[in-house]
Amino acid sequence: MGKPRRNRIRYALWIVGVILIGGASRLPFTEGWPYLYTEYAGDTFWSLMIFLGIGFLFPTWKTITVALLTLTFSFGVEFSQLIQTPGMDALRETLFGKLVLGSGFRGSDFVCYSLGCAMGVVGECMPRRTLTA
Repeated sequence: MGKPRRNRIRYALWIVGVILIGGASRLPFTEGWPYLYTEYAGDTFWSLMIFLGIGFLFPTWKTITVALLTLTFSFGVEFSQLIQTPGMDALRETLFGKLVLGSGFRGSDFVCYSLGCAMGVVGECMPRRTLTA
């Protein structure tokens, strides 16, 4: 079995969609929405976005390689939240810092990152079927 070749246009569109869905979970209008979505969707879709981003940047890498790098990066970011220095704290106060580095260590984020990565793996491993008329 050869290396996968990811379609960068499709991945770019998926990345935009995942950002919109994940970002929506953090907006004020979600008050009253299901707790699991508002509490965990952002972190889950963040990890899926990382998976898709790595796949976009490296379209010939094997799915397992993309998944392992996604988990390593995601878990590394979460563990970095245990580092409390003035510089890191100041960076985390910016929008970029919050989006990339997060704001506080939570053990449940590891589950979210694993689920987001698993969604990417399942999406890549699902058999491609064509619709016939």
